[in-house]
Amino acid sequence: MIIDENVTADLIPDDFTQQAVFGSPEQVAEQIKTKVFDAGVDGAIITPVMSLNGYHPGPVTEVAENLKALISG
Repeated sequence: MIIDENVTADLIPDDFTQQAVFGSPEQVAEQIKTKVFDAGVDGAIITPVMSLNGYHPGPVTEVAENLKALISG
């Protein structure tokens, strides 16, 4: 998981795109919903963030809040 709005699909190796989630917190939440929950998995653990610009507090919480809104309807 790379939470950084500057990261785009062209920066992710082709053979890794199905396993990776990247982009803004909103984009990451949407990708987790699509790749994990819509595929039938009923839970996920969001671990610390990998960032190209170093650690910044808050993005994991932003992803979780966006994901909660997406899956709780």
